[in-house]
Amino acid sequence: MDGKTLVQKVSTSTIIFMLSIGLIWEFYEFFGDTFFGTNMQPNLEDTIYDMIFNVFGTLIIIVIAKVFWSPGSRGDPSGG
Repeated sequence: MDGKTLVQKVSTSTIIFMLSIGLIWEFYEFFGDTFFGTNMQPNLEDTIYDMIFNVFGTLIIIVIAKVFWSPGSRGDPSGG
Protein backbone atom coordinates (compact mmCIF):
# COMPACT_ATOMS: atom_id res chain seq x y z
CA MET A 1 0.00 0.00 0.00
CA ASP A 2 1.50 3.33 -0.97
CA GLY A 3 1.75 6.28 1.42
CA LYS A 4 -1.01 8.30 -0.27
CA THR A 5 -3.53 5.46 -0.01
CA LEU A 6 -2.62 4.92 3.64
CA VAL A 7 -3.11 8.61 4.46
CA GLN A 8 -6.49 8.61 2.70
CA LYS A 9 -7.63 5.53 4.62
CA VAL A 10 -6.43 6.92 7.93
CA SER A 11 -8.12 10.27 7.19
CA THR A 12 -11.42 8.60 6.36
CA SER A 13 -11.21 6.34 9.41
CA THR A 14 -10.42 9.32 11.63
CA ILE A 15 -13.44 11.29 10.40
CA ILE A 16 -15.76 8.32 10.90
CA PHE A 17 -14.33 7.56 14.35
CA MET A 18 -14.54 11.14 15.62
CA LEU A 19 -18.09 11.66 14.33
CA SER A 20 -19.08 8.40 16.03
CA ILE A 21 -17.58 9.56 19.32
CA GLY A 22 -19.43 12.88 18.95
CA LEU A 23 -22.69 11.06 18.29
CA ILE A 24 -22.21 8.83 21.33
CA TRP A 25 -21.57 11.96 23.43
CA GLU A 26 -24.78 13.56 22.17
CA PHE A 27 -26.72 10.41 23.07
CA TYR A 28 -25.15 10.57 26.54
CA GLU A 29 -26.30 14.18 26.95
CA PHE A 30 -29.78 13.40 25.65
CA PHE A 31 -30.33 10.39 27.91
CA GLY A 32 -28.85 12.25 30.90
CA ASP A 33 -31.34 15.07 30.34
CA THR A 34 -34.24 12.70 29.73
CA PHE A 35 -33.77 10.22 32.57
CA PHE A 36 -31.82 12.15 35.20
CA GLY A 37 -33.02 15.71 34.68
CA THR A 38 -29.59 17.14 33.92
CA ASN A 39 -29.25 20.19 31.71
CA MET A 40 -26.35 19.14 29.49
CA GLN A 41 -28.23 19.79 26.25
CA PRO A 42 -30.12 23.06 26.69
CA ASN A 43 -31.19 23.36 23.04
CA LEU A 44 -30.68 22.01 19.53
CA GLU A 45 -28.12 24.71 18.83
CA ASP A 46 -25.78 23.15 21.41
CA THR A 47 -25.93 19.80 19.62
CA ILE A 48 -25.29 21.34 16.22
CA TYR A 49 -22.31 23.36 17.50
CA ASP A 50 -20.86 20.26 19.16
CA MET A 51 -21.02 18.32 15.89
CA ILE A 52 -19.61 21.23 13.85
CA PHE A 53 -16.64 21.56 16.22
CA ASN A 54 -16.12 17.79 16.07
CA VAL A 55 -15.77 18.07 12.29
CA PHE A 56 -13.46 21.12 12.46
CA GLY A 57 -11.26 19.51 15.10
CA THR A 58 -11.01 16.33 13.07
CA LEU A 59 -10.11 18.25 9.91
CA ILE A 60 -7.35 20.10 11.76
CA ILE A 61 -5.87 16.81 12.97
CA ILE A 62 -6.05 15.37 9.44
CA VAL A 63 -4.24 18.39 7.98
CA ILE A 64 -1.53 18.08 10.62
CA ALA A 65 -1.22 14.36 9.89
CA LYS A 66 -0.96 14.97 6.14
CA VAL A 67 1.82 17.51 6.69
CA PHE A 68 3.60 15.12 9.03
CA TRP A 69 3.18 12.22 6.58
CA SER A 70 4.18 14.16 3.48
CA PRO A 71 6.64 12.31 1.23
CA GLY A 72 10.17 12.57 2.53
CA SER A 73 9.18 13.64 6.05
CA ARG A 74 10.36 11.72 9.12
CA GLY A 75 6.86 10.34 9.57
CA ASP A 76 6.49 9.17 5.96
CA PRO A 77 4.48 5.91 6.27
CA SER A 78 5.86 4.58 2.97
CA GLY A 79 9.33 4.46 4.45
CA GLY A 80 10.68 7.21 2.15
